[in-house]
Amino acid sequence: SKVNKRNGEWVAARLKPAEAFLLTDNVTMDTMQEFMIQRGEFLNHTRKNNHTGWGGCCTSHDNMIQQWHSIQGVWNLMVQSEQQILSKKAPGIDVHGPYYQQIGLFRTDTYQVTPVDIFDSDAALPNFSHAFGYNDRMFYGTRQNAAIWADRFAFSNIFETIYNPKEILTPRHGYHSETYLKYLMKHYKVPVEFKHICMWRIRTRGRLQGQDCLDLERHTLSPNMLEDAPPGFIYHGPQRKSNSCFINSTTSYDELQQSPAPLLTNGFGWCLVLV
Repeated sequence: SKVNKRNGEWVAARLKPAEAFLLTDNVTMDTMQEFMIQRGEFLNHTRKNNHTGWGGCCTSHDNMIQQWHSIQGVWNLMVQSEQQILSKKAPGIDVHGPYYQQIGLFRTDTYQVTPVDIFDSDAALPNFSHAFGYNDRMFYGTRQNAAIWADRFAFSNIFETIYNPKEILTPRHGYHSETYLKYLMKHYKVPVEFKHICMWRIRTRGRLQGQDCLDLERHTLSPNMLEDAPPGFIYHGPQRKSNSCFINSTTSYDELQQSPAPLLTNGFGWCLVLV
């Protein structure tokens, strides 16, 4: 995996992308070469406007663009699955859907501390680590709102023209993930609801990022949150199942294990919970 010192990562660890198939067969993956073919022009353009607060360009910036690509990929995979499901239904039904009405998007490299009910909101975000914007680590809500949250690329021109002009410099100037997401959701008037939901990011070598959620009252009221953590993980910091999951292959599990191609991207993918 790539090392990002901003995340407290100093030693690289070997990724095992084939393990995604232990969760579901609905998986899509790209090599770095495939990623660059699709996003290289966009990546190079946005690097010129990277967020300088993240330090030198471009590890964190590139990770963000790869994250957006992963989100878009898993969304596209969901749409393909919908069309297959609908095509098997009675004649006369629109095969272009939609089939799924309530959707959750979750990072696969997180340990979910608190339970999530994806039916309880039209547009939910976790209420911590907003970094002057909106927390970008998960979302659930209606299909319409989820589609807006998931499509970061289409908003780029609007962002640069209206919200991030070069002549106006702010502490969060440039492509800063949380700020960008806040502009996106507000621009399309998505009724965001902040939820007391906590998840810990899993860093290289199985470190649970325990300082996540520190600004949540729920965190301090849950002293035994590690009791259900899988064995082998290291807690670093102060003290749900889905009925369908799509991970962002055309390659089989065995082929992936033997493949010499470097797989995308930065150690995390995205999973959709669909209803």
